[in-house]
Amino acid sequence: MRYLTCILFTLLATSGILRADGLPGDDALTVEVRELAADFAKIIEKKGGGSVAIGEFSGSSDVKGSVGPRLQLAMAAELKALKINIDSEDYRFEIKGDYQPLEDKETKLLGVKLVGRLIDRETGEPLAEKPTGRFVFGAETVPTMLGLNVHPSLNADPKEISDLAKKALKSPTVHLEDSMLATTKASPYAIEVLVKHGDKYTSKPIHPDDKGRPFVDLNSNDIYGVRLINKSSNKAAVDLRIDGVSSFAFSDTGSEFWIIDPMAHVDIIGWHKTSETTTEFKVVEDFSDSAAAKLHLKPSASIGLITAAFRAAWEKSKKPPADEPALLADLGGRERKATGFGKDVGFRTQQVSLIIGQARDIISVRYER
Repeated sequence: MRYLTCILFTLLATSGILRADGLPGDDALTVEVRELAADFAKIIEKKGGGSVAIGEFSGSSDVKGSVGPRLQLAMAAELKALKINIDSEDYRFEIKGDYQPLEDKETKLLGVKLVGRLIDRETGEPLAEKPTGRFVFGAETVPTMLGLNVHPSLNADPKEISDLAKKALKSPTVHLEDSMLATTKASPYAIEVLVKHGDKYTSKPIHPDDKGRPFVDLNSNDIYGVRLINKSSNKAAVDLRIDGVSSFAFSDTGSEFWIIDPMAHVDIIGWHKTSETTTEFKVVEDFSDSAAAKLHLKPSASIGLITAAFRAAWEKSKKPPADEPALLADLGGRERKATGFGKDVGFRTQQVSLIIGQARDIISVRYER
C-alpha cells in the first residue's frame, strides 16, 4: 500500500494576478478563457439560447502534444458559470478553437494566441469570428500550453521568461540522466516515466526526438506512472497533467497538487480517485476510452503529453524558503494515443493545507509522435 500526501486547499500564487482582497487570483489561461466565454454567451443569448457542445481546441503544427482538453474543460466551466447548458449530444451550438505560439507585436513577449469559433449546428457556419481571439501570457501557462521545458529564475521579469520560452520553442534543451528528465543539470526537480510489468513498475528511457524534445515510447495498453523527484531542501508541490488534464480531475477531494518531501520522490500511478484508491494511467488508442472522453469532451487529434510543474510549498505557520519572491512571502507565504483508465488500485493519500509558491520548473515529455 502506498502512502502519499496531497493538497485539498492551497493558497496559490503563480500568475501574479491578485484579487481585491489581496489573495492570488486565477491563472492567466482561466482569465482569457473567461473573456472568450463571455463573448460567446452574448451571441448565444442574442440567438435565443440553446445548449453548447465543446469541440476540439487544437494546437498549430509546431505544437506537439496538447492542452486541448484543458482548454475544453476551462471553456465548459466558464460557460456553466454563465448559465449556458453544456451537452455533447443534443446541442444547438458548437465551440471549437485553435491556439499557437505568437509574439505580441507591442511587447515582443511570447504568448499563446487563442482563437475560438461559435458554430451553428444547423448550418455549419460560424456565427462570429470576432471578438473571439485572446492573447494568453503567463510564466507557467505559456510553457505548459506549448509543452516546453523551462527553468525560470524566481525573480525573472516577463522579458526573461519570454526569452526562455522562445529558446525552448526553437532549440529545446533538457538534462537527461539515466531515465530522469530535468530542465537543467543543476535543477533539484525531475521526473521519470514508469511502465508496469507484472506487479512492478520500471523506468522507461526518455530520449530526444528529431527536434530535441523529450520523448518516451509508450505502447498501446501500457499501464504507466510518473515519478516526481524533489532533491531540494523544501517540500515541493507538483501540478501533474496528462494530455492537459489534471491528475486530480476525477478526484472526490478537490485536491490540486502532489506534495513531495525534501530529498524524496513519489510515484503517481494513476488518476486520483479517493483517499484510498487511484485509477491506473493506461495508454489507449480509442478516444472513447480516454480520460478526455470520460469528461464528455469531443475528440482531440493532438494529445500525448505529460507535464509536471514544480513549486516550493510550506506550512502557513512557517516562513517561506529564503529564495521565494517577496510577493509570495508577503502572501503568507495514427489512431493517436491518449491516456485512459486501467484498474482501480489501493493508493492511500492524505489531505493537507500548505502555501504554494511560484513555479520553479516546468517539465514536459511526449509519448505520442
